[in-house]
Amino acid sequence: MLRLKKNRTGSRTHVSLAMAFACSALMAACGGQVHVGDDDGGVGRDSGATACGRVVCGAGLECCNASCGICAPPGTACTTIACEDPCTTNADCGAGDYCQLTEGACSGDGVCVPRPETCDLGLAPVCGCDGVTYGNACEAAAAGAALLHSGQCSTSECAPQDARGEGACDALVGVAWDGARCRELSGCSCVGADCGVYGAGEVERCERDHAACRSCAPQDARGEGACAAILGVAWDGASCATIGGCECIGADCADLYDDEMACAAAYAHCTTGASCETSRDCAAEEYCHLEDGACVAWSGGMGFGECRPRPGELPCSFDAPPVCGCDGTTYGCASDANQSGTSVAYDGVCDEGPCAPMLARGVGPCFADLGVVWDGEACVNIGGCTCEGPDCDAVYASMAECGAARSGCGGTARACSLTAGLPCGEGEWCDYPDTSPCGVPGEMGVCRPRPDVCPPVIDETCGCDGALYTSPCDANAAGWDTFGRPDPSGMCGAPPPG
Repeated sequence: MLRLKKNRTGSRTHVSLAMAFACSALMAACGGQVHVGDDDGGVGRDSGATACGRVVCGAGLECCNASCGICAPPGTACTTIACEDPCTTNADCGAGDYCQLTEGACSGDGVCVPRPETCDLGLAPVCGCDGVTYGNACEAAAAGAALLHSGQCSTSECAPQDARGEGACDALVGVAWDGARCRELSGCSCVGADCGVYGAGEVERCERDHAACRSCAPQDARGEGACAAILGVAWDGASCATIGGCECIGADCADLYDDEMACAAAYAHCTTGASCETSRDCAAEEYCHLEDGACVAWSGGMGFGECRPRPGELPCSFDAPPVCGCDGTTYGCASDANQSGTSVAYDGVCDEGPCAPMLARGVGPCFADLGVVWDGEACVNIGGCTCEGPDCDAVYASMAECGAARSGCGGTARACSLTAGLPCGEGEWCDYPDTSPCGVPGEMGVCRPRPDVCPPVIDETCGCDGALYTSPCDANAAGWDTFGRPDPSGMCGAPPPG
């Protein structure tokens, strides 16, 4: 098929009627012929009307090829010619057209194509470069939106954050997503509703949280000149590469990264088999695969998964057991959950009973103590930067609070008291009420399983054996309850009588 590229001169470069007739005489070169009113894409949208693309047909002529604006007498053969009209934005195209870009690019060189007038009702959601989710690619094209990626947009996560630095100070006051990348904020203070979401220096965490908002297409940036200066780091479509030279050339020069770690965090979802903690870290067609159960009471930095392609929409086999997804939804089988972008919490339907495992875990390489959750067998601490999961709003503030709430679950409510001669079994510790640390004589506690793993939280505390521990969880793992903080010298005093 002959394709004629049109010049960007503000108006269409017309293909003459004589050329059309000449081409119709050379079918071998031009790819065949169609009836008047058709073009290479089928019946022209202006077929039989006086308008023909951006051209108005004269008297006695009909639209022959809308894409090239060719008019011809009725009944005359018309060549299958398609013309390209280069563009970078919709403003470069005529009424009824839009600028079609390479999927995922959202900028750069494109081609003006007609907007569809009708679309089928098939549901295959896509995310447009305008940040809007459309029912399918045709609906996006009808709205004049180029494609960012398949699947729904994460609009709440991809919209620019309301945070900015204010004042003439040089202090770093935080980090914010500007709709394209995460940038450090400087000034005397942070102003805006999203201040505090990311602290100073948390560029990598911000980039990781917004990975799904970014295309995997190479950045348009290159170094030019024989200088030895390092200009920044850019994504080349496969890896993060340092750019050097005298100056940066390209549309993305303003979006270079300061170091490879920030770039790698931003494009981690573009690397096959990349590590992840949530599906936001992966590409749109992938999900974060965690080992079964890893989303139950896990701590940030300890439950890393792997980005894997989402399986196709195949029916579950007859003998496949239902599973509870990490999102709290019951799925027909594990592949059904994975196709929806979630891993498996546990086999069987999601249990909403009082002893069901809590779907809450820590994510991110932070050392914050995020609270205590019930994992189906015991109360355990979780740590990280933020809590992930449908039960995050129900996380307990302390072991005692969790223990009291789950006292009727299994054998975890067995009473204990060291002073009363009721010790816990091997692999357990006695959890006393917060109002009676270490248990005053006559006070009863509850036996809890000793945690196997503690989050990397530094929260020094004193155990009821008088020893200093890195965190309450570490004391519990050693078999002891806690009673307070060390003194200024870093020493623990004598534990309360108990």
